[in-house]
Parts: sequence; structure tokens; C-alpha cells
Amino acid sequence: MLGNGFRTLRDGMAAAIAQDFESAHQLLQQATTERPNDVRAWLWRAVASPAPADATACLRRVLALEPDHPEAQQALARLLVGQAAGLNGAGRRAEAAALAREAAGLAADCDAIWVALAGLSDEPQERLDALRRAKDLNPQAPQTRVLLRDALLHAGIAAASSNQDAARLLFREAASVDPSDPRVWQALSRMASNAAEALDAHRQLFKLAPERAGVRGALKRALAADAESCAAAGSTGDAILRWREAIALDDQDAAMWLGLAGVADDREEALRALAVVRRAGLEDARVAALAARWEAADDALPAEDPLAFPEPEPFAAPVPPAPAMPPAPLAPEPIFAPTLTLVPPPGATPMLDLAPPAPATAMDDPFAAVATPAPATATDPFAAFAPPPPSSSTASLAPDPDSDAPPASPFAAPAVPVTPAAPIGFAPPVVAAPPAPAAPVRSAAEGPQGKRTVMIVDDSPTVRKILSMTLERAGYGVVSAADGEAALDTLANAVPDLILLDISMPKLDGYEVCKRVKADARTAHVPVVMLSGKDAFFDKVKGRMAGATEYLTKPFATPAVLAAVGRMFEPETGAVHG
Repeated sequence: MLGNGFRTLRDGMAAAIAQDFESAHQLLQQATTERPNDVRAWLWRAVASPAPADATACLRRVLALEPDHPEAQQALARLLVGQAAGLNGAGRRAEAAALAREAAGLAADCDAIWVALAGLSDEPQERLDALRRAKDLNPQAPQTRVLLRDALLHAGIAAASSNQDAARLLFREAASVDPSDPRVWQALSRMASNAAEALDAHRQLFKLAPERAGVRGALKRALAADAESCAAAGSTGDAILRWREAIALDDQDAAMWLGLAGVADDREEALRALAVVRRAGLEDARVAALAARWEAADDALPAEDPLAFPEPEPFAAPVPPAPAMPPAPLAPEPIFAPTLTLVPPPGATPMLDLAPPAPATAMDDPFAAVATPAPATATDPFAAFAPPPPSSSTASLAPDPDSDAPPASPFAAPAVPVTPAAPIGFAPPVVAAPPAPAAPVRSAAEGPQGKRTVMIVDDSPTVRKILSMTLERAGYGVVSAADGEAALDTLANAVPDLILLDISMPKLDGYEVCKRVKADARTAHVPVVMLSGKDAFFDKVKGRMAGATEYLTKPFATPAVLAAVGRMFEPETGAVHG
């Protein structure tokens, strides 16, 4: 005959199968009393339990009797994560994180539980390790890749000021996780350990965002720096290729032509480059030396236009194809909806557009922690790309120096289409005569002759005086303001061509003034050069976030000021065959 305890267990199981959970719970509660060491009784009681707490207690009893019971481990892990969600909602975050850690120990092969732990932990390293584990378990999960990328960017930002080698490794890992995010390459270009590494990052950035203001100029400067490094190392052939690529980006920059003339090993190419330099009126001692080298008396430059030589075969700049993101996989099995908020360490200034994640909206899919990214709008923080476009009525601060509005999804990067770059051909322009200068577009602050006007905003009378004298001697018009409020009052009546803006000022600091300038459609297009007595990395990043175009450190020499101002007025031209 069957014992009473077994008969009760059998009846309780039958009631649970028939979904009569009220009767099943009473019978199974009696069965566990009669058979306290029966694993099946405790498992079925957990199934019929009316509350998660009772089910949790039953599953813990199962694991006490049989520690490696796989079904009990998986079921308890899910219950723990659900309870963690409830505790987190009640503000008991530390307890929630502890339950998530226990769940990860029970079901270490469930990527969704590791994502949940990352969303509940306040430890940056634990969050990062949990997301790495989740990605290893499910490499194709798109939301995990997005969260891991942004966690890596945050960790790189935190390490940048104290350990640049560690920051570089983190940014490189972020690039391997999501090579389509321009912010990753922006970070790598700033943290590069040498000119070649910086150049590779700038090329990737240019491929992803070729139309962003400042990206073309940054690539050109990186090419020039690498060309000089190659020339110094004796790699003349590589230096020539770099100068040609830079000229293809901007064939109006005489300095690039002069650089090419300095390393060219072909007389025809050198003479062609020198002719362009002379037409531009660039004054440099190297011009005469190069002319003496290449223009021998018995082999003088032909009388006809030197730029009319037959065009050489075009060459293609080394632009590797953009790696594609892997296809989206199946979403992890739902448990609960974690909210993963990556908070930079105290005192760290955000460098990238890492907005906090939006709360999950579908309880049926609790691990839908990342929604579909919305199209990028206008703020991108480490993305020191460019100030927000004039169409933005407000400046939304998100962490890179050239802003893009935060995406709708938690850490979704700006959706930037990856298009293969056209081959960059090298062919000097054929110019019969210098083109007539286009009529300048004068701003409200230009003088009667249309000369450029620079506004100087600094609370130091000495600095204002020195900068005013320097710029006026160089032919610029100057408007001065002693603080941020005075500057904004002046801008209400006249718009200058450029603003030199001190950071540390009373009333309104430079960051706030810059944000207001960029938020006003009348002045959003005006370049802003920040002036500061500091040379800190994060000060520069914060200036970029506010919309600054460049950054000058005090004390500054006259040539540096004039060079920075001149760069702001350089025309941004396209590639010769771009």
C-alpha cells in the first residue's frame, strides 16, 4: 500500500497538473511536512506556490538537499532576478544587486542574468565584467553589444586622466564591439600613442562621418603629422603618399603642397607643387631652397603654366572597408526589465554621448533593455565633431567634443550610415589664372570693408588688451566683453565671425556662455575658441561638449593665436576627385 505521504504528494501533483493550484498548494504543503527530504515534493510545491517568496524558499530547500539540481538552479535564478527588480524599484538597490549576484552564480550560462547584474550593480568594474560575460555567452545579442560598448567608453573616460594605456585598451575593445560608432574612433584619435595610430582612427572617423564639420580638417592634420614622422624616419615613399592624400582632401592648402615638394623624388611633381605654393603666396624659407634644388639653370621650368603637365595616374588612398555589425540574434529569455545606468565616477567629465537608458516598456520582454536607436539629432559629446547645427533651438548636453543628440535607446549610438569611401585621386588642379575671389558673406558684425570681426570675452583687462592689439594689427575687427553676461548682451545686437571665450569668469563661465551661443539660431554657426589657464584633458572635452571649436591654453604666443584664428576662417574644401 502507498504511504500517506506519497498519496498526498501524488494528489498534489495531479492538482497542479490540472491547474487547481489552490488545492495543489495545500496538498503539497502537507506532502513536504510528511516527506521533508523528498526533492520532488519541494519542487512541485514551488510550482504551486501562490507567492514568489514561498517558491524561493522551496527551491532553496531543493538545493540544500541536492546542490547541483539543474532545474532548481535555473528556476531559483529567475525568481531571484525578479525579486531583485522589485527591490530595485523600491530603492533597495544594494539588496537587489546581491540577489542578482546570487542568480548569476546559480545560472552562470544565462546571458540575460549577467545583463541584469550589470543593470543593478554600482561597481563600474563589475558592470563591465558582467557585460563581457553576457557577450561571450551570446555574441550576437545587439542590446548586449550596445551596453558593453558604452560601458567600455565610460571606463576609458574614467581611466584617461590617470592611465592612458589602459584607456587606449578600453577604447580599442569598444571599437571591436561596435566599429560603426564614430565616438569610438574619436576617442582613439585623441588617445593615440603615435601619429600612425591617430591617422588610422581619423580615417575610420572620416569614413563614418565625412560631412561632420572638423572631421576632414582633423584627418588632413593627422596625415600631415604622419607624413612628417615618415620623412623623419627616412620613409620618403610613405611621406609622399600621406602628403598626396592630404592634398586630395584640401587642394587649396599651400602648406600641404609645400610638404609634398619637400619630400618629392620626382622633379615634375616637385615643380608642380612649388608652383601652387607660389600662387598661394606662402612665405617660407623652404620655398627658395627647394626652388634652387629643382630649378637648375640648364633645366629651367618651362615657360608655360607648370600646372598644365599631364595628369599622373590617380592613386587610391588606403581606406579599409568598414567592418559590419553581426546580424541580430534571438533575444534572451525574458526575466525582468533591468535598467542599466552607467554613471561616470565622481568628478569625471563625460566625453561621449552616453545618455542613461530609457526604462523598459514591455514587461512581457523584460530584457528588452535597449530600444531601437532613434536617428541622431544634434549632440554627441566625445564626438568632438562639431558644434550643434543652427537648427537646434536648445543645446542638449550629452558627454564628445562635437555633439550629437542622445539617441532614444539607452546607449544607442547615433545611427550613422557606413558608406564606402570613393578612391581619393591625386591630381593637381589645372589653373590658367587665379580664380576671382568670391564676394564675402558679411556678418552683422563686419565693418564697412567686410573684414572679419573677432569678439574677445575675458575678465582680465590685460588679456583683452593683448589680444585686441594682436588681432587689430593682423587686420581683424575686434569687439570686447568683460564677462559672459556682457558678451550675451553684445551678441543680441551684432554677430561676430569668431568668439575667443575665457572659461573662468564671474557670473557666467565660458561653458555656459558657449552653450547659450550654440543654442541661439542667430549665433550657432559662429566658431568658439575657448581660452583657459589649464591644459587638462577633461577641460578640453567639456569645452567640446559645450560646442567649442578649438581650445587655447594660456599663456599663448602671438603666432599661436593668429594661427588658431586663421584656421577658423579657412574654407572647408572637398577632395580633388572626391
